Amino acid sequence: MADVVIICADGFEEVEALAVADILRRGAVKVDLISINEGSLNVVGSHQIQIVADRYFERTEILAAAMVVLPGGVRGTENLAQYKPLLEVLNQLNAETKIGAICAAPSVLAQEGLLDHKKATSNPSYMEAMLKHPVNYSQEAVVMDGKITTSRGMGTTIPFALELLKQLKGEKIVEQVKQTLVYDSLVDFIKNN
Repeated sequence: MADVVIICADGFEEVEALAVADILRRGAVKVDLISINEGSLNVVGSHQIQIVADRYFERTEILAAAMVVLPGGVRGTENLAQYKPLLEVLNQLNAETKIGAICAAPSVLAQEGLLDHKKATSNPSYMEAMLKHPVNYSQEAVVMDGKITTSRGMGTTIPFALELLKQLKGEKIVEQVKQTLVYDSLVDFIKNN
């Protein structure tokens, strides 16, 4: 069983799923991409990039994972929000299981009451949906409150993934992975442009 499961639905934001999987795997975290498409490992992203997931949702012991990650994407998030087996699992996660959600996907956690009275963020276009629930909404790039980490969108994927890695493996591994990503150069570029 993987340490981390990334739940993929048709319409998912490709970068938010694949960059998180990549960064966690660079940190020696066992990650599985999970398809909610019953009977098919093929999942098509929001930009028509098709992936082959590692496992089927219905054949995976999601509750045994240390972390569950929900990538965003408008249609992907709609599909996650309507997939009852996922909603049931989210509501059964134990107190130690960490949850990550990015872009539109934090709205799924909000709809299930998992963000009630917690600090969280989302894609700006989902702020109104988030505020229909008792969420302490933030505009920070990455927000952690208890076991739940949320982030704003594709542009915040690397900091989001590094935060998830830190929770699983610690700061030393994060620094090693940052070097392989040439992360400091990215930060410098962003500051200077």
